[in-house]
Amino acid sequence: LLGQGIFSLVKWERNREKEPFPILPCCPMPLPDPPDYEDAFFESVLVGQAALAQGLTADQFLRQMFKWAEEEPEIPNWFAQTVLSAYYLVDLIPYTFYFGGDNPILRCTLPASSIQELRYHCLSSLTKRLAAMPEFWWLFQQNQPARPADLGEQFTDIHPFGLDDVLQRLRLLASLGAAQKFKYGEYRLTPLGEACANRWKREVVVETTVASEPTLLHNFADFIEW
Repeated sequence: LLGQGIFSLVKWERNREKEPFPILPCCPMPLPDPPDYEDAFFESVLVGQAALAQGLTADQFLRQMFKWAEEEPEIPNWFAQTVLSAYYLVDLIPYTFYFGGDNPILRCTLPASSIQELRYHCLSSLTKRLAAMPEFWWLFQQNQPARPADLGEQFTDIHPFGLDDVLQRLRLLASLGAAQKFKYGEYRLTPLGEACANRWKREVVVETTVASEPTLLHNFADFIEW
């Protein structure tokens, strides 16, 4: 289970480890927000960056992160996998196949940069490592303000596997400072998000086939001979 009702074969996920920078087919669910926080994923990245300096295994890292989020430490393996995959997405750690029983010592792959530079680096990595993210930048920019459900209807026509993970993408963008959530659940790009969209978006032309309406003669073609 990759999240949001999306399943994958264990073999496929393990094979991703053989790729230097695998592209994830859908946006994984990140670490839950701590109480009284909203869109705290980027803050958790900074917490994780400091924690990884201790030379933690995947198990130890997950326990520390779930303690920070004030979540129960006992979590299903599939959910632990999505949390680690979300951190891979923004280049905090290498891709790790935890679900298959691996428990390696994790290393931080983020550069030593300022907070603003780290945000941009995370957004750049997200764009490269998540399927159809350049197309999502374009779609979001063209349709803002946008509700997740409305974007999702259009995004399934663009996503190579027809998936709708729009809400997770918007939440990550909001946490990274590229999107802002308004009342009624609408999202807009921030100035940082607009700059990212202008740089990385890829326009998509969705082909539509317009069926011609049958003529009256065509409707009764079967009866003419009679």
